[in-house]
Amino acid sequence: MKNYLHYLCLTLTILILTLLTEQLQAQPNPDPDLNRAQVMGGDISYWRVDTNEYRFEVNLYYYCPGDSIIPKHQINLQITSPKLGIQDTMVLLSGTAKEITPVCPDYLERASCRNPGSQYPGVKQYEYHSYDNTITLPPSDDWRISFVDNDRNAYGSHGITNLDMSSVSTLNNKFYLYATINNSDPSQYTDSLVFTTPPISFYCNNINSEFKQGVIHNSNNGKKSLVYDSVNPLAENATPIAYKGGFNENRPLEANIYNFDHETGGVNFTPNAAQFSVMTILVQEHAEDGTLLGSVTRDVQIVVIDGCSSEEVKLREPTYFFQDGCADSLLNFDIVAQDFAGSGLTIQHNIDSHFPTNNPPSLTINSNNNGILNANFNWQPDASQIGEYTLLVTISNNECPIPSTSTEAISILVAEPGDVFIDSPPQQHCRNSPTQLRLCARGCGSFEWRSTDSADEFESVNGGKCRMVTLDNTSGLHTYCVRNTASGKEDCTQVEIIDDFDININYDQVICKGESTNIQSIPTVGSTNDYTYQWLNDPDLSCNDCPNPILTPDVNQSYIVTVSNAAGCEIEKTIIVEVENATVDIVGASSYMTMGEEVNLEVQGDFDTILGWQIESPEQLYTYADAKLQHTIDGNSNITVNVATANGCTASQTIFIQTREPEFMTPTAFSPNEDGMNEIFKLNNPQQFAHCDQFEFCIFDRWGTEVFRTYDISEGWAGNYNSQFSDQKQANVGTYVYYMKAYCGDEEELVKKQGTVTLIR
Repeated sequence: MKNYLHYLCLTLTILILTLLTEQLQAQPNPDPDLNRAQVMGGDISYWRVDTNEYRFEVNLYYYCPGDSIIPKHQINLQITSPKLGIQDTMVLLSGTAKEITPVCPDYLERASCRNPGSQYPGVKQYEYHSYDNTITLPPSDDWRISFVDNDRNAYGSHGITNLDMSSVSTLNNKFYLYATINNSDPSQYTDSLVFTTPPISFYCNNINSEFKQGVIHNSNNGKKSLVYDSVNPLAENATPIAYKGGFNENRPLEANIYNFDHETGGVNFTPNAAQFSVMTILVQEHAEDGTLLGSVTRDVQIVVIDGCSSEEVKLREPTYFFQDGCADSLLNFDIVAQDFAGSGLTIQHNIDSHFPTNNPPSLTINSNNNGILNANFNWQPDASQIGEYTLLVTISNNECPIPSTSTEAISILVAEPGDVFIDSPPQQHCRNSPTQLRLCARGCGSFEWRSTDSADEFESVNGGKCRMVTLDNTSGLHTYCVRNTASGKEDCTQVEIIDDFDININYDQVICKGESTNIQSIPTVGSTNDYTYQWLNDPDLSCNDCPNPILTPDVNQSYIVTVSNAAGCEIEKTIIVEVENATVDIVGASSYMTMGEEVNLEVQGDFDTILGWQIESPEQLYTYADAKLQHTIDGNSNITVNVATANGCTASQTIFIQTREPEFMTPTAFSPNEDGMNEIFKLNNPQQFAHCDQFEFCIFDRWGTEVFRTYDISEGWAGNYNSQFSDQKQANVGTYVYYMKAYCGDEEELVKKQGTVTLIR
């Protein structure tokens, strides 16, 4: 009984497994995009918690095609210093995870996290921290902290539209972030900045929009400045990902208007197409003397959606996104925002979390109606609160499906009396571009400016806060200084004007189809290594970012390259490569001909000169240079004609003529009656047998009596007995039998024919 039950259980188990297997096999294969986590954006930050002790944080934002994606529970940071020969790894653990899809609450259920295939891609944020763990970084100016992992959301309906992901198709990891730290001077205390706005943001097509970085500067020392740049997105090993044609790091969006603010990192744009466009932001922090203290990168993805019309919230005031005051003095300013859609606005701020809890500032809403919000910031800090603070203000409307949110980071400096510094590191600029530069002073009091390149005395401009400087076109260093009018303290910065440059491009302007031309870029100043090159992406190019690509166009083609120097000066060059295609066709030939026939050949096509003919017959090679060819076929032959254009492009065509056995062509009757028509019975095509030997032609009457014989291929029978001459005895009217044979060709093959002919008088 036990054996029977065991057998029954085993049988049922096998049956159930079989049914489950069949059911699984009957289901369609899942979308491969649902099986892997795809990064849409991210950023990296660090803090110095003690002398040379650091902790780190990475925020990653994943595409959510259904709620099946489970990113890693931990990630690795690579920490290196080539100067110190250090390579280390730090593990960051996963912390908070949440959905941050930027749609209004009513549309969250429609986004792809819950509704795969939706036009609204779902986005999830995962935070990775080192928590209380720190790593010691000995003093060095070349620390690099990098993170590489995962694919980007490169494909499908929610795939990236402005990057050519095939340019890094051989790499396993296509998402790379990095930060740098210079802790060679321990007295220069610094943390990295922190981004408070998600890097994934939704916008409506054809609506003027703004993307703000929402940066909080954690270092409580106002004598540091930030510079923002838009740079090339990277894959593993810091490999640049090529942009698709028409895009580059200076214009990564498909937009009618695109402006990038290097002071705030803000982007103002008017998109003109639905898109998933990636841009990488590099933020560098400089000390007062211009020393680079560190940098961080973040990958941003701008998602533009058709079918919505949400107007953007705009901040109208303050004019400058920094406000300075003196200790024990009142700092008061208004924040005014406008929603052009006229909807209600809400405001959030970070006063409770980022400002001192004793004697904190206040932010009071004065009015909020008709789409305009007015709030007042009021603070009278004391001497213990000297330092820099970041007021983070987020203003939102309630538009659906995509609400507009504007996050402004306003730097507030509480300075010591008499303090002053220029909030700008030393800069490089191109001659004549821009013609003006804004320099701003920060500190406590009023200020006056002067340039040390001229005899100008200090002067007060625009209330002493900022000055628009008209740049000198003279190459070299130019110094601009500001002075606190109360203390006499000065601070200066330098602006270097870079020499003009040009690029001479040498190449073959006309090439033959199927050939290549090698571009030689020769700068007028320096070497090619001093510049970066970006060619508009084209499959004919061997590379998109090198100075000397190889071009292989099939048709006339124009190529555009943007060349930049270290200061960001750019020039654009366009070259046109003409492709010449020589063509030729042989006319007048048949594929099969009889030996001894004459062929008359001509050529047609696009060329200027016939270089010559070549005829390869069984034993000889003939060469002709005539425009036309007349040739007697003496065996199977390859006939080739070569032509050339005026620019030296060549073409050729070869035809093969195969010879066939000659065939005796004879009439079926003749009438030797001296009327001058059809008098002699003979071979009609003797020319086909000109190459043959031992010709024989015989005629017999009905009794088998021979009436005519000849060995001359040109002779025929005139209807007489044993003669072709008419004065011989005439043969009787009737039917006669004839026999012809010849030995032809190299192998002396026998060609023969037997038939009848009717003699008529």
